[in-house]
Formats: sequence, structure tokens, C-alpha cells
Amino acid sequence: MRDELVIESTAKMAAKKGFKGSIPMKNLVTQEGVLWLPTQSGLQRWLREKHERHIEVKVESYVEKPLYYYSVFGRYKDHKLIICLVNSGDRGSIEKFDTYEKALEVALFYTLNQLEDV
Repeated sequence: MRDELVIESTAKMAAKKGFKGSIPMKNLVTQEGVLWLPTQSGLQRWLREKHERHIEVKVESYVEKPLYYYSVFGRYKDHKLIICLVNSGDRGSIEKFDTYEKALEVALFYTLNQLEDV
């Protein structure tokens, strides 16, 4: 088993939000230059430790084939309590993914997109 690297669009968003990374990464040469692709778990850890954003991937119950969805927890503006900021299961028709990694990738991108640019 190996840790998945994030996709290019997530890596670009992470760089835009200030992710420098001191975790294992792989470089990708693009037209804009070199882009560093962190692992999903490394980026998830950075979001948790630096921005207090906690991503949880869950499996749906009572199904024959596993389907995954995510929740993101954190502080909203000046609130003192950690609350659920988004739950992909709450969007009318539940947004589900056929793999854990796809659900985590979407959650990472969503969470990064909510942060201020650096």
C-alpha cells in the first residue's frame, strides 16, 4: 500500500494557500514550472495542524459496494468551538465517491478553496 499523491489542481491550490511542505513529495514539471505534489495524508495533516481543518472520510452503511463521503470540521470565523463546516452527505443528493482516495481528494480541494490566499 502506498500513500496517494494529490492531483495537479489540488497541488496548485495548496501552493496558492501557502503550502510549502516538508513532507515527502514528488515534483511535476508543468508549463508554469515545477509543481510539488504532496501526498494526500501529508496535505491533510498540514490542513489540520496549520489551519485547524479536520477532514473525515466515512463509508456509507447498508450498501453492497462501499461508497464514501466526507465531512470537514473547523472553527468558523471567530467561533471558539469546532463545528462541522461541510458534510458531502448533506448536499440534497448525497455526494458519494467510489474510493476513499477520491473522497479525500475532493475534501482536500474543497477545504483549501475555503482558505484565504497567501
